[in-house]
Amino acid sequence: MSRLCRANSLFQHLAVLENAGLVQIEKRYAGRRGRTWVRPTDVGDTALAEEIAPPALLIARVETTHTLQDW
Repeated sequence: MSRLCRANSLFQHLAVLENAGLVQIEKRYAGRRGRTWVRPTDVGDTALAEEIAPPALLIARVETTHTLQDW
């Protein structure tokens, strides 16, 4: 798979996130090269925190109930 295919796929995913209001995309130039800057919006920050919370809670539970010797 070429680098271009992977980049196109990434930009397609970013476009979906932008359309959902989760990220803000800004395209600029650095010299002659185009650069793309992606930042989460406030809504995106909240959505990410909500996605991360359940696995983080599970990890915390496992860490407090098991030691490395239990594995």
